[in-house]
Amino acid sequence: MKTIYKLLSILSCAVAILSCTQSLVPEQLGKMDAELECLNSNVAALQAIAQSQVINTVNEASGAYDILLANGTKLKMYKELTASAPELGVKDGYWTVNDEYVADRLSIEDLPVFSVNESGYWVLNAGEQSVVLNKAVVSEHTKPFAAAVNLSETLFELTTKASVAMSAPVVAGFMFSIDANGTQDFVLGQERQFNVTKTGVSASTVVVPQGWSATLTDNKLTITAPRAPVTKSVIADSEKEVSVIAVSTQGYVTIAKVQLSLNENISATDPFAILSVAELKAASVKVDVSLQNTTTWYYLLKAKSEEAPSVAELKAANQGSGAQLTLATVALTDYVLYVLPTNAEKDGIITSIEFSTPDYETYYEAYQAGAEIKIGSKTYSKATN
Repeated sequence: MKTIYKLLSILSCAVAILSCTQSLVPEQLGKMDAELECLNSNVAALQAIAQSQVINTVNEASGAYDILLANGTKLKMYKELTASAPELGVKDGYWTVNDEYVADRLSIEDLPVFSVNESGYWVLNAGEQSVVLNKAVVSEHTKPFAAAVNLSETLFELTTKASVAMSAPVVAGFMFSIDANGTQDFVLGQERQFNVTKTGVSASTVVVPQGWSATLTDNKLTITAPRAPVTKSVIADSEKEVSVIAVSTQGYVTIAKVQLSLNENISATDPFAILSVAELKAASVKVDVSLQNTTTWYYLLKAKSEEAPSVAELKAANQGSGAQLTLATVALTDYVLYVLPTNAEKDGIITSIEFSTPDYETYYEAYQAGAEIKIGSKTYSKATN
């Protein structure tokens, strides 16, 4: 026990030392995570304002505006950013950085994402384009994100540093949202229902891709995937979305969307599985397993570098139960989870999902997970100390 207390004391000192060096760039790029989150959060919020998307409510909290759009999207706009953050703006429908157009005049219809490269510079990423910007430096100094922000009961107004004014209407009581986060996976002929929140809506129109169908009631959106056989044009159009255009009683319009993905190799009458990561940590992962037409299913977790398992290997591995798997993992590792659904008549298609585990958040977490911790010339682990 004394050894453990001594180790934890050493680790605490190491953490304190590291915290004093967290202003280093690029040696300590991990410190940029919070700044990147704030900057990218502001990108999404600025896009919504520049497009005059309808807002349901805005709450001005300490240091930020919490924005709820009328389509249910939640955004946060921070009032201050780290001093070295690029000056983001919009001009004539295109994104600007430091009052200059970026890439090939990137439209505000596209949502760029900022990152920091290994050399410690801000990078703007948009599709296949990447633009390296100024040096990313973390300090206690901050700067306002916008030149001015005015909020009233009916309008959210913002002026950028380049003196470009924009606004979005605030319409309390108008909401049309669909409970469908992320891309929704379908197989041929599958029907799925999604909960809908609808208030202050006078009319709505459902728009679907070729081969798909959808019906809307007061509280449900039912989407049906194309049935076999499907044409090449339907498959090409399957990586799309179902959109619901909702009109308020005052004439405002909002659009809620469900992103779609179609697996044309599986029919809705076959046993099949849909996988999604519910929680991802360095030492564990939780994966939701949604099954249809399935009586028994098997699973196997392998490193991404390993060969994919056969049906026979999966059946000899682990038999699943319930609707969620909790699996032990190792930090900073690329994994693939394979699931084989079966029933009395046939085996389904092997379904897989890839994920990469993050690093341990603390020395204590790493120690508890059994990882080796190197401090100076000494190595500590739960197995040996």
